[in-house]
Amino acid sequence: MLARMTRNAPRRLWLLPAILLVAAACSALEPQAAPPTVTLVPRSTATPLPSETPPPAPTQTPGATLTPEPSETPPPSPTPARSGLIDAVRSVNLRSGPGVSYGALAALQPGERVILLAQDEDASWQQVQLADSRVGWVAASLIVEAGEPAGELPVIDVESVRATATAIAAGDSALAESAAVAAEGPGETAGGGALRTGVDVLAYCDDAEHGFPPPESLVAGSTIDVWWTWFASTRAQVEDHLAHAIYEVTVDGEPLNDWRDYRLPPERNDDGNTYVYWYVRYGPLEAGDHRITYRLTWSEAISDGYRRFGPGTDTTQESGSCSFRVLPAGG
Repeated sequence: MLARMTRNAPRRLWLLPAILLVAAACSALEPQAAPPTVTLVPRSTATPLPSETPPPAPTQTPGATLTPEPSETPPPSPTPARSGLIDAVRSVNLRSGPGVSYGALAALQPGERVILLAQDEDASWQQVQLADSRVGWVAASLIVEAGEPAGELPVIDVESVRATATAIAAGDSALAESAAVAAEGPGETAGGGALRTGVDVLAYCDDAEHGFPPPESLVAGSTIDVWWTWFASTRAQVEDHLAHAIYEVTVDGEPLNDWRDYRLPPERNDDGNTYVYWYVRYGPLEAGDHRITYRLTWSEAISDGYRRFGPGTDTTQESGSCSFRVLPAGG
């Protein structure tokens, strides 16, 4: 049986491919069923998020048009003050008006600086201002301008002088008398002279070295202020002088015994020295020749910082005189 199977096996094996081939051909000839159509189920469509509408760009409101403020025109530079120096050997009077008939307000020292403000009509007197703001008049010949002269000073009239004198008096009662003299004017002219009040006369004016000549053109009824001064390098030395000085001053032989009551406070000057002044009122004067005598001694030796004075020193006294004439009123 096994043998039969073996003998017949080749034939069957040969036939098998043919059968398979025929079957394949038949299968190819038969209509094939169409494959099922695969329907794609769409995935859930994502609803798109609404796009964010960008906020409108802020419309730039045009700013208020700024009108530029007009630039400030810088004020003109102030004209520098003109100044001068007192050009004299001794002290010079600051007067309340342009003339020797006006009262003295202060004594200015040689080399002292003043501000030049104005001048009178004939430029013989200049109105000046001191460092302490006091205003007065000084003879133009006793002032030298500092630096290059800048032309003529403004001219001021007498009415302005009187107003200035009144203002000075209002600010300082001690100057009231001098201001009153200024307000009255230079005085009444009579017979080539003038009736004047408080004319400053240096007690030793006969010595021309001091630079203060005797008064001229005075008429009977005028009054004078007899003045003198002392200075030292320190205030203490001035005080020492005041404690030991003995002044013997006379007008026509009449002693001025109250001279201590007319002393001004000591003041330090720009030259570094300390000065003290006396102004003693005298008058009214009669017509004729007049003479002032001056003598200074000390009860003890003193020093002014440069020399020694008094008993036991080379200078035991100082003396001088001043001679002048007074004209008759109306003569």
